Amino acid sequence: MVKRDFLQPMIEVFLVLAIATSFIGFVLGVADFLADCK
Repeated sequence: MVKRDFLQPMIEVFLVLAIATSFIGFVLGVADFLADCK
């Protein structure tokens, strides 16, 4: 159980970072696409 308690916060941090970077990349991609459309 010690390993599980150690890994849980690391997994949560990784998931939050993965979602955040995906969202940032999506926003930048859409902004670039809209800029190219003009």
